This record gives sequence, structure tokens and C-alpha cells, in this order.
Amino acid sequence: VEGERGKRLLGEALTAAASLAPDQSVDKFRVVAQSALMSIVPRHFMGRTQSAMAIVTTAVQLAMCVALGWIAERAGIIAGYTLLALLYAGATLTAFHARQLLRVAAKS
Repeated sequence: VEGERGKRLLGEALTAAASLAPDQSVDKFRVVAQSALMSIVPRHFMGRTQSAMAIVTTAVQLAMCVALGWIAERAGIIAGYTLLALLYAGATLTAFHARQLLRVAAKS
């Protein structure tokens, strides 16, 4: 079954590549997110906001892991990684858009 072997090898290669980046990417994202929160949220709300964001992001990460695992089991590893890439691309585009909105609001 040559096609299945190729899919498995591609899946293993994607897994290896993904395992190299997450720690640095997540750390950089946390710094950017924390800086953005500190510039937006008033100081007297900051502790509550950080706690709420930590809970929400943990819940989203757990739900995403379960959902992507289920999709990878049903549709294949390539489908799981494709959906993960789309989620990251969407998050990146949303972050760029939010940054532009903040710049426009700052100029007003």
C-alpha cells in the first residue's frame, strides 16, 4: 500500500516539523498578547483580565486538541494539520486586523 506509506511519512514529517516550532511560537505569542492586553486594559482590571484570558485560552487549546485529534483520526493526519494551519492563519490575520484597528483608534 504505497499511498498509505507516503501519507504516513508525510504525517511524520509534518509532526517533526511542528514539534520544532511550537515552544518559540507560543512564547512569542504570549509576549505579544500580554503587551496588547497591558496597553488596552486599565490597570485596576488587569489581574482579572489576565485570569479570564488564561482560563479561556486553556479551554480553547483543550477543545482544539480534542477536535483536531478527532478530525485526524477520522479524515487523516493531513486534514488535521491542514485545519490547524488554517486556524493559525486565521488567528494571524485577525491579529493583524486588530492591530490596524488599534492604530486607527489611537489616531482618533
